Amino acid sequence: MSVKLDTAKLDRLIADAPGEFSMIVRESAFAISGDAARRAPYDTGALSTGIHATEMGLALWRVQDSVEYGIFQELGFVHRHGGQFIQNPFMIPAVEAERPHFYRNIREFFRR
Repeated sequence: MSVKLDTAKLDRLIADAPGEFSMIVRESAFAISGDAARRAPYDTGALSTGIHATEMGLALWRVQDSVEYGIFQELGFVHRHGGQFIQNPFMIPAVEAERPHFYRNIREFFRR
């Protein structure tokens, strides 16, 4: 008894994967950076205009802000006058908002 396995679809997925995954991750990185910039607290505009996406490798992107105080806005801090805890998360909510779109795009890639 012999079994023949048709791998044409799998071969096509493997061939398309690097470029397709890279585009899916790229699109999500730019969506996250734009959404984070809109969500960022605005005083001088340095935080929101300093959020950018940078390609680090194949299907690997980094979204970050370029100011020292961004992490304090994201995670919170105690204000020096009055001791009030202030937190203005912008990056994590942007990532969470993009998550369903990213997963949908990955699922669509494997369904074709």
